[in-house]
Amino acid sequence: MAIAKRHIRPLVLVGVLATIAIFSWQYVARAAIGTVGPIDDVSGLDAGGKQLRYVVEETTIVPGAGKAAIPVYRTSPGPIQVTISNIATVDNSPYTYNRRGVITAYTHDRASFGYEGQTAWACTGRSSGSCGPYSVPTTYDMATGLYKAVVRVDDEKNGDNNDKRFVAFSVSIDSGYIGNGANNLYATQMMPYSTSTSGTYKIYMATPCSITSNQSASLIFQDLDSGRSDNGSNFITVSIYDVTSGSRLILKQKLTGGKDRSGNDLPEGNGAIDTLGITFEPLHKYQVDLSTIASQNTMIYKLPYDNVNYAADCKDYDLTPSTTATPSIVVPGDTVEYRNLVKNDGTTGAGNVTYHAWSFVVPRAQRAGFSTSSKGNVDDSDCAALYGGDKQCARTDNGGDPSTNITVANGSVQNFVHPNGTTSFNVATQSLSLHAGDLLCSYVSIKRPYVTVGHNGGKDPGTMPAWRVGAPSCVAVGKRPSVQIWGSDLRVGSPFINGSALNSKVAGSIRTGSDASGVQTYGSWSEYAVIAPGVVSSFSSASGFNRSGTSAADAQSWSRLTFANTPTFGSFGSLSSLGQIPDVETYITRYGTKIGLTVDERTVPSLDLDHYEANKAYVVHGTVHIRENITNPGLTVPGESQLTQMIIIADAIDIDQKVTQIDGWLIARNGTINTCADGAVQLTINDCASPLTINGPVMAEDVTLRRTAGDNKSAAETVNLRADTYLWARNVSLRNGSFHTVYTRELPPRY
Repeated sequence: MAIAKRHIRPLVLVGVLATIAIFSWQYVARAAIGTVGPIDDVSGLDAGGKQLRYVVEETTIVPGAGKAAIPVYRTSPGPIQVTISNIATVDNSPYTYNRRGVITAYTHDRASFGYEGQTAWACTGRSSGSCGPYSVPTTYDMATGLYKAVVRVDDEKNGDNNDKRFVAFSVSIDSGYIGNGANNLYATQMMPYSTSTSGTYKIYMATPCSITSNQSASLIFQDLDSGRSDNGSNFITVSIYDVTSGSRLILKQKLTGGKDRSGNDLPEGNGAIDTLGITFEPLHKYQVDLSTIASQNTMIYKLPYDNVNYAADCKDYDLTPSTTATPSIVVPGDTVEYRNLVKNDGTTGAGNVTYHAWSFVVPRAQRAGFSTSSKGNVDDSDCAALYGGDKQCARTDNGGDPSTNITVANGSVQNFVHPNGTTSFNVATQSLSLHAGDLLCSYVSIKRPYVTVGHNGGKDPGTMPAWRVGAPSCVAVGKRPSVQIWGSDLRVGSPFINGSALNSKVAGSIRTGSDASGVQTYGSWSEYAVIAPGVVSSFSSASGFNRSGTSAADAQSWSRLTFANTPTFGSFGSLSSLGQIPDVETYITRYGTKIGLTVDERTVPSLDLDHYEANKAYVVHGTVHIRENITNPGLTVPGESQLTQMIIIADAIDIDQKVTQIDGWLIARNGTINTCADGAVQLTINDCASPLTINGPVMAEDVTLRRTAGDNKSAAETVNLRADTYLWARNVSLRNGSFHTVYTRELPPRY
């Protein structure tokens, strides 16, 4: 046929978000970027890939540390599976842990777990095992562009006012991010009390997407016990780095002092509040290092921003897909190159997005009402839903795989590259029913085409259309008409008398189809030889394309009378070796009357002819315009002597498109024979749509074949050197030919 050619991985975090939120117990080797935890933790407690360790501590020193609100996120709509594990509780000294962080002796303490807006789960600190997983619904969070839920934990006193009670636990999720809420207190313990080592906490954080200018904010640390026995008498050093710029912003050594709630100095740091203020820049990422924290020390901190954006980058994109197609007109067997493009008008990349590419056919009869305008933002990008079930819709991306992704960067227009590495498809390989005049169209659509997080109020993907459909790009299905030469050779390049030979070539086109015998090759052909000084390509000799079973790849089989066959088809000797076009005009003007012709020689700008005139020869110095069929009615005769011919010789010969048959000789000595002179300059299938048969010799400086009729087997123009022409010429030669003795010579007898 004539048509042609036509990723946001869920972030598993134990690290990044969780990182910021609370310190996790993990091996350094296991810690992903953004993981919160000591770099030299050797406790052996494996928090897992999406799991963080927390502590809630009901203490009079730091009010509020007995509760925690832990945000969890996912990148797409749906619930998050939350598991609470490694639950350990204590409210009396000594604090007894084993190597897995499980308290072996506990008394009254427990905590309740649940999620925001719901009652508590049946999970308490009395268990050392796991609770869950619990399915927690999420809602779209405008500030982050993610889907969010909040896990809530409350350390229940149960009437016990002991200050030394806390519950340690781990939170894990099936996919996504664990973060911390802005300005919420979080407490964590570096290692079990059974160890006496110290290490460095790393907290990762980033400014939220809503920040568009520099902002001053503070990090708050409470009850670090810097210099106190609870911290092994070690002083704590804090370093804050701007990861984006690669610079260190703060180096504060030996954190001490601070104030209690009454404003009194706390020289030993017990319950002290340390406030570190910095200037946060938009879209920057930061790292906080706290060194020399003892394993038995519980640390409490508060961050100014939710740290989720350290892992989940801000998104601000607006994608517009489009398609271009070349060439503008195709015929069966051609290849259309569809280039699918996407333009990003946002400030960030979109990452991996899903797209679909479709092709469809607009029948010729429906072209008048068809619009190539974009369908815009829609809920369904399916071709049949958009353009109708009768349009032969087909997926052209990755063989029709139901989901195809492309990585879209920030900035300029970029190409789609299908997963199979191509951007095009061949019309002939598509199971499409195509007819001349149809439109073959392609479009591409983008899923979730725009996201603006934190800016301009944000856009909730749950309320936006699911797809954005690009404007279709269409190519017209045309036809490449053929010509057939019957009863004679096709020769090009030879000059008229006193003219110069040209290095002409013969070029046709090949189409592949099928018939009863199977695969068949179609195109233009000559019944006998094809002779050209230049290359002959895709044009058959010896009726090659008029035979069944021909293969387009086997040119030898359909070029058996193409001279010469080496080194290429055509390229027949030198220009002069082809000889000249017979000087029919001189013969007619000298001997026409003698051989029974009526010769009408005249000089006029234009001469119209509209009927057959038996044995008439027009020799016109000007243009002959053939307006109607010229049909010889006298083909049924008792003998060849009664056959007649009509000969037309002129500077140029123009033929109207309504003419379908010319019985006569056509010779254009100085110009062109135009087979559809009154057709449109830019032809369509509605122009010059009638086939033309010329029964007689055709000789011209140039032949312009402009008919659009025919199909695989029938030609738009047929030049037929019919038998009546041969018989008439033979009869003329017999009646008027003679042999004259020029001289005689007597020779001696041979002995």
